[in-house]
Amino acid sequence: MTIDICFCKKVIDEGISLIREHSITDEFMHGKGLEVFEFITSHFTDYGDFPDVITILREVGVDLNSFSAPEPSKYYADKLIKRHITNLLTTKLKAAVNAITNNDTDKTLQLLQQGVIDVSTITQQQNNTLVDLTKTGDDRFLKYIEGADIFNSSGVESPWPPLDEMTGGFRAGEFWLVLAGTKIGKSFLSIIIAIHSWRMGKKVLLVTMENSIDLMAFRFDSMVSKQPVKAFRHGSLGYFGEEKYLASLTLTEESDTPIYFAGDGGIKNVVDIELIVREKEIDLVVVDGVYLMNAVDRRIQKPYERMAVVAGEMTRLPLLLKIPVIATSQYNRELKEGSLKGSVHKTGFAYALSQNAHGILSLLMNEDLKDTNRRILEVTANRSGELGALMLEWDLEAMSFDYIGEVEYDNLIPDKKFSKKSPKKTGGNDIVPF
Repeated sequence: MTIDICFCKKVIDEGISLIREHSITDEFMHGKGLEVFEFITSHFTDYGDFPDVITILREVGVDLNSFSAPEPSKYYADKLIKRHITNLLTTKLKAAVNAITNNDTDKTLQLLQQGVIDVSTITQQQNNTLVDLTKTGDDRFLKYIEGADIFNSSGVESPWPPLDEMTGGFRAGEFWLVLAGTKIGKSFLSIIIAIHSWRMGKKVLLVTMENSIDLMAFRFDSMVSKQPVKAFRHGSLGYFGEEKYLASLTLTEESDTPIYFAGDGGIKNVVDIELIVREKEIDLVVVDGVYLMNAVDRRIQKPYERMAVVAGEMTRLPLLLKIPVIATSQYNRELKEGSLKGSVHKTGFAYALSQNAHGILSLLMNEDLKDTNRRILEVTANRSGELGALMLEWDLEAMSFDYIGEVEYDNLIPDKKFSKKSPKKTGGNDIVPF
């Protein structure tokens, strides 16, 4: 109780801002300390001022004058928070021990996971510190000088520099959504982005919700070794192809930077992702097939309700971890097959995904583009940058996905017909002629 009373005395001496600054609520307090805390906060809410210590003594029976609080307020706040975390984990562990004694594995895992979620929530609250902008100008100017151009320098680069010119890269704290119809290349695009970031020295976690890890790993190997993925599936690389494959495996194993693939039913919600990111110190997360992810609260089962909750959780995840998160999902059937213009209103499974995303990329294709091994990558939505579209090579034989040129954004219409002849690759921001 002494820690509780000391914190209450600090509040009386220094102000209600201590409560807000440390995100302290009554759940952290106990016994008489809780009574004093609740009396102080309710008095402030009702009358806009603190109660006198004599009033506290008369109403609650605690004499604050008999307690001293020489330590900084954060000392007492940290003690309260650590005690609360210990109490939470103790409760969950005791219940988990009872569950495992009764051979209830599912209940045991649920209790342990909930304990991790509870602690993570408390930790996140403590990171939400108040910042007085009138007193932090020097810090912000220093960050500006160090970054030179924060908009361009802070993002993880994509494989295509013209795309980065529009988006500023995938920046820490941002959730980017990649949309496409079925069998257009979402999974390939997720691996392309993952490989490029890995080669740039970033620790990448690719979560595969749609496909097995083995399949995605073969696609990874086919891209790294520049050989057709079909040959990997059929075991038909041939002698020289296998030599090339072995050489690429050696280079991959010699890399100083790891790249992680997770899935096969082991990733169910954002908490599973968060645990891996914290353990492996991941720089970029790519989730292929986010629409298959569960909400942290397992009771939410209806598809649209579940995805609305998952959308919110995916938005908070990069903010909490301070890294970019990219996820792929599907367009619904309202987007006409062969359309070459994306829409934020035609997201499959839940519109909340589009609403919550910082930016949306659409991978688009019609028959003409399919025949000439090309795709259009459109910046469909972007909260902090430009909109536009790129033409990309999409050669699954040579495993080449180079930038061809920029497409005039205003000309992206569903009935646009493209030449059967693939245009010559261009550099810079050249407009692709049609």
